[in-house]
Amino acid sequence: MGIFSPEGKLMTSLNRYVDVFFLNLLALAVSLPIITAGAAITAKYYVSMKLVQGHDVKLIRGFFHSFKENFKQATMIWIPSLALFALLTFDFFAAGRLLTGLPMRGLQAFSLLMAFFLFGCLLFGFPMLARFELTNRNWIKNSFALMGLHFITAFLGLILFVAPFLLAYFLPQFAVVAMLIPSLLTLFVADRCVVFFQPLMPEGYVDPAAPILDEFPDEDASFAHMREEAEMRWPPVSGVGKVYREKKPAESDADRDQGLARASAGDGRATQTAQGPSRDQDLVRASAEDEADLARALDSSEARRIAEKERMWADPHDFLSSGR
Repeated sequence: MGIFSPEGKLMTSLNRYVDVFFLNLLALAVSLPIITAGAAITAKYYVSMKLVQGHDVKLIRGFFHSFKENFKQATMIWIPSLALFALLTFDFFAAGRLLTGLPMRGLQAFSLLMAFFLFGCLLFGFPMLARFELTNRNWIKNSFALMGLHFITAFLGLILFVAPFLLAYFLPQFAVVAMLIPSLLTLFVADRCVVFFQPLMPEGYVDPAAPILDEFPDEDASFAHMREEAEMRWPPVSGVGKVYREKKPAESDADRDQGLARASAGDGRATQTAQGPSRDQDLVRASAEDEADLARALDSSEARRIAEKERMWADPHDFLSSGR
């Protein structure tokens, strides 16, 4: 296999870089109102982490899916963070005008240090918001923890972040090169976050959006569409390192006997009902809407048809869908 083979590492990396470059342009365009920047950054890392893991994701569709899903929480995080950045910037310049000597340098150093710490929290926080479902309080705690554990990575990310501005200001003839650096930052952060988030996954967790290596030439259009929907959705893990469990309420012996009697009187399917698959299962939740979809899908005829195909093809992934 040559170095320029379409399946080679070089061409795969170049294709991935081009995808991320256009993804950055899309995120920049969506961020123009400023208030939407938090959700745009989250959506950018949602798609970027999929690309780093080799998922076959549609850039625009995946981007706006995550943008819509995380808009409210990302905006609630972004606006206070932006206000805090503005306050630290004001303190830095105010110290230069109102103070002199050691107090001035001390306050300016404190402002820069706090700005760097906030930058690091957001650097890991937005990808974490794209991957996990967690409260704002837990987001703050885990962002602080990731910043403390991966200080060097945050520092390298800061260098890649400020490099385009410095290059364009001091060497304007290299402005075109400066435009290529943000995509490197996105790929770097996405790759590192995939590694950092792995220990936080629940034990035995299987990503339902993981790429399927096997190809099924006889796959019909409906099942192909279902797999495409599952790969696009990539539900975030509910809580860092946790999985919500949903168990069907236990039935009493009288209720169970009554149900079997009704099945026997109806169509003789009591044996099938008693020996059918258990409804107790661990579900990784994306949102309340996904929970409702999955709950409705468990009793649908489409779910039974999909389960039959999974058993036929020995597919290890769960693609239960409501068929929308």
